[in-house]
Amino acid sequence: MAKFLCLLATVTLALSLAAQDIPGLAVTPSSATVLLGDARPFRAVGRDGRPAYAVRWDASSSDVHISGNGAEIMAYFRIPGDYIINAYSPDGTGSAHVKVVNLRDYPTGGIKWSVQSFAGCQTRQIVPAIPAPGVTTDVFMQEVCPRGNLVRALTAEGLENWRTWIGEKNVDPSKLDAYQPKDLLGKSICDSVKLDMSRDDVLKLAASAKTPLSDAEQSKDIWTFEESAGDCRITFHDGKVTRKQKIIGN
Repeated sequence: MAKFLCLLATVTLALSLAAQDIPGLAVTPSSATVLLGDARPFRAVGRDGRPAYAVRWDASSSDVHISGNGAEIMAYFRIPGDYIINAYSPDGTGSAHVKVVNLRDYPTGGIKWSVQSFAGCQTRQIVPAIPAPGVTTDVFMQEVCPRGNLVRALTAEGLENWRTWIGEKNVDPSKLDAYQPKDLLGKSICDSVKLDMSRDDVLKLAASAKTPLSDAEQSKDIWTFEESAGDCRITFHDGKVTRKQKIIGN
């Protein structure tokens, strides 16, 4: 009995960790090597990869000066060393590791920043973005997570612009920009769903918003979608929508 309970606890913990693979707040880039005298930008983002709200910052040392407030700041460093930049918001905490070096130690042509995969996820590929006017995305990072495929859009400085889940098993790396989430254009599943809609109609809305829903979730009477402002919870009865609810800050 004790072995069974231990196994049950282990499985429950594993499922819990898998469900929590995306933190409520992350700092991008995750790590950086900075030349002494240079300023370094950092951006705090929420679960959708968009700038977080009500963010405050601090650092591990008084030798770091943080300029600005909100989701994006500039960090200045007085002396070489290893530092941690911390961000805090109502949705969680995040941090970035920084190594500040003199010119002789600066990695010419080497990796100057990195963005870590989320817990339980693995980076499958990094794909250069196609330059376009007004677009700051420099590369796409594709991750494979317990929940599915995740695409993250990053600037040349490693700042995350957005991220989105994709349901397709075979992802075309040359068209990752096409997965830019619809909510960036002001669209929301919750805003589009109407009472008495069928399950198929809601699935079509979810597909247009690039928001996947597993077969196991589709069999339930309550569907939950992650959106930029929070979760959208939709309740069905006899195959029709009977209720929709926005859960802000979940």
